[in-house]
Amino acid sequence: MPKPPADPLLILLHGYSNNAGELGWLGELLAEHVPQARIVRLNAPFPHEEGSGGYQWYSLAGVTPRNRPARVRAARAALDTLLQATIDEAGLSGRLDRVGLVGFSQGATMVFDAVASGRWAVGAMATFACRVATTRPFAPPPTTPMLLVHGLQDEAVPAWNSLKAWGELHRAGHPADLVACAGVGHDISRPAAAYAGQFLARHLA
Repeated sequence: MPKPPADPLLILLHGYSNNAGELGWLGELLAEHVPQARIVRLNAPFPHEEGSGGYQWYSLAGVTPRNRPARVRAARAALDTLLQATIDEAGLSGRLDRVGLVGFSQGATMVFDAVASGRWAVGAMATFACRVATTRPFAPPPTTPMLLVHGLQDEAVPAWNSLKAWGELHRAGHPADLVACAGVGHDISRPAAAYAGQFLARHLA
């Protein structure tokens, strides 16, 4: 008899200068939609450069649109090591189709890059307030559903980042879901988080 599907794993990545605790409420909400999932919130590997006590995926000191993609590429190895260790611990090293990646802000930048670069053929991806810094052209695995969520009033990371990426993905033949949230700034609204939970449940549960 075939083995039953493995329980899914959701890996959540926080924003710049914060820590895994930032996304505790999001993990709890996603668990309502994917109750069988194991949810792991990762701390970024580097201490925040301004000594806030938080962490960062890459430095923002002197960052510009021109040099940001190189910083993201330089951060890939550390992220990939964390992801692989987490997936191995969950017993899913051969079942990436049971893994969902979720990120907010700088964590979303890294999640989007992990998928859009073609490195991680996971079962689903969801980003909130993503500043896209992946070198074009995007080459996501064709089997990975992608969701981009962005507040239209986001002044920290303008919504055009997700809107433009969504259009580029569609033109490349990789349709993605997009949720543009009116009245929402650099944040995750509960309705959008619930939509992400439903999206992840469809593709993982």
